[in-house]
Amino acid sequence: MRYRLRPDASDSIGPYGPLKRNSARQPLPRISLSDECPPTKLLYSPEIVLVSLDFQRLVREAVKHSEALLTLDPRQFEEFIAEIWHRFGYQVELTKRTRDGGFDVAAVGGSRATTRFLIECKRWDPEHKIGVSVVRELYAVKLHESATKAILATTSYLTSEADEFIDDHIWELEARDHEGVLRWVRDAVKTNP
Repeated sequence: MRYRLRPDASDSIGPYGPLKRNSARQPLPRISLSDECPPTKLLYSPEIVLVSLDFQRLVREAVKHSEALLTLDPRQFEEFIAEIWHRFGYQVELTKRTRDGGFDVAAVGGSRATTRFLIECKRWDPEHKIGVSVVRELYAVKLHESATKAILATTSYLTSEADEFIDDHIWELEARDHEGVLRWVRDAVKTNP
């Protein structure tokens, strides 16, 4: 599967070797949409990277054994979430591995109205719960990026304070804990087997 990678990703490999690194830190470009292009087309030319994750194998494992998600490293988990959203019909963009701007995946799509979801992926052990500070930071990124909604996807679970903050911002924030990600997996298989 191929994904769009933000153009300033300094730790990625392009089709002809390592990508050149920008010496000056420049802000990440926003995804912008216009009337001149279809709503699902991104308006810049990012590098394309191949994802090595075997999605079908992982889906089979995750459906049988919920702990299969815990075998992924953090980047593979980001790629896995990106693939799920791609199968949901969205144009997907992965951010670079580090200093990603507060989110890991941008999913753009919509048939009636254009939406832009920012997805922060946390591949944490189930015993290490996501606290409210992580959710607040994601909310701030959503506001700064003018996204439709921010979504937290994790292999762990949320504290009650984090759940409460999300409930207070239901139209702008969403979270999928370990079980919620597994439901996404099942939905992705039904949507695009």
